[in-house]
Amino acid sequence: DAPLDAWMGAADLVHRDPLTGEIVVVDHKTDALDDPEERRRRVRAYHRQVGLYAGALRAALGPDVDVAYELWLIDTGEVLRPFSR
Repeated sequence: DAPLDAWMGAADLVHRDPLTGEIVVVDHKTDALDDPEERRRRVRAYHRQVGLYAGALRAALGPDVDVAYELWLIDTGEVLRPFSR
């Protein structure tokens, strides 16, 4: 009896980094995050969300494939890369 868990979502972009060769899952966000506390709260939630996408891709491609993920904050032009393996 396997545990049941489900979620649904879609990454905005998946590409191979030409410099490192790793697969990068990108999720872009367009919110204006002016309040620092609200920004921290949302970025934490966004990291979890895009981390799920990267984890699903890792599971599909196998353990030998390097997968990283990035958040692109469109309002500020920031690229946040919290994790890579």
